[in-house]
Amino acid sequence: MMRLRVWGAVSLAALLFLIPLVTFAFSPPLQQDNSIARITEQQRRGHYQQALYSLDVLAAQQGWSPDRLRLAGELWRESGDLTRAVPYWEAASTDLPDDLLLTRILADAYLALERWPDAVDQLAQLVAADPQDAWAQYHLGVLRAAFDAPAAREHLQVAANAPAYRALANGLLRVLGNQSEELLRVMQVGLMLADAEQWSFAELVFQHAADISPAYPDALAYVGLARAKQGKDGSTQIAQAVQLGPDRAVVRYVEGLHLRDANDLTGSLAALAQAAALDPQNPAYYAELGTAYQLLGDLDNAERWLRVAVTASHEDPRFQQLLAIFYAETAVEGVTDVEAIATILPDDAEVQAGLGWSFYRSGDTEAALEQLDRVLTQQPDHARSLFYKAQILLETGQLTESRTLLEQVSSLESPFQAQAQRLLEGLG
Repeated sequence: MMRLRVWGAVSLAALLFLIPLVTFAFSPPLQQDNSIARITEQQRRGHYQQALYSLDVLAAQQGWSPDRLRLAGELWRESGDLTRAVPYWEAASTDLPDDLLLTRILADAYLALERWPDAVDQLAQLVAADPQDAWAQYHLGVLRAAFDAPAAREHLQVAANAPAYRALANGLLRVLGNQSEELLRVMQVGLMLADAEQWSFAELVFQHAADISPAYPDALAYVGLARAKQGKDGSTQIAQAVQLGPDRAVVRYVEGLHLRDANDLTGSLAALAQAAALDPQNPAYYAELGTAYQLLGDLDNAERWLRVAVTASHEDPRFQQLLAIFYAETAVEGVTDVEAIATILPDDAEVQAGLGWSFYRSGDTEAALEQLDRVLTQQPDHARSLFYKAQILLETGQLTESRTLLEQVSSLESPFQAQAQRLLEGLG
């Protein structure tokens, strides 16, 4: 009986002795869970550098796993440094070659960094895994459009089934189906991408055109313009284009747009006037000439050339729209002129918004807000209508409502985004 009691005491003592060992044996996973929870909380709060430091410490103690590498990439991306994010994702993908989400993350990063061959490799993997992946098919089609038309057509035919890519994909398919000379076809692809404001892809295409024909000034001019639209320096290419083709209307046109972006309004006007003189059949040059005069405050000449653009275009709605917006923003008593165009173009949201602003400038605030609300009922994210309404509310003292609309405009990519942000700063 005594033996049993002694044995029981010994067993209990042994068990009590083992408890710390068992706890210690299981502490690394618990410590890891706590560390990751702390890092993700730092990430949630936007403390990215603090989270990266904590993750480095954890990795130094326990090594880099694919999940930790992926998280490090996310933290660098969210902190605004995509270049430093990519090596972590690349390291993670070595251990996770079949992780399609990671493949997509890398493809998107390579596109943003303009690492085109690497982007093509990742996109090809996505397409091989899922031939109906419209996002991957579209971007592969765009990247190959200038270099391999048959392959690009196959990709774009799939992408065209998705509403998000249908219009541009079908447009590119029409261009790629043309039996025209290669240089002309490549330039048409670039112009279509430029018109869609996909400037990084447009630069790639225009540069290919310039490589095909180094003495072709139009291609060089558009390379410069595409670079400038991305915040890069395009002045070298545009200067070379002007030197190669001083009498090319397109070159002078692009030079005029570039000088406008550089705030050389007088030089821009001179270049655009040359473009219009060299190609008097092109209404786009007259329209830009009108805008150049408007920016210099010469409203009489601005109206004159915008009206010439409408006439030269045979009443093309695009140029009528420009004229309507001009009247709305410059003519205090221009309601009748805008109404005339708004009647012709009842479904044009830009023109209808211009009519609302014209009502306001003529003193009828109630009619202005009613008109803008009609547009916003049809298109809740229409930037011009939102911005006009925000301005009216701001000027009539409705600051909270104005701020809400300005915040919405500042989140949209549009010509009004920067203006909305400046007004928000003033309100702040």
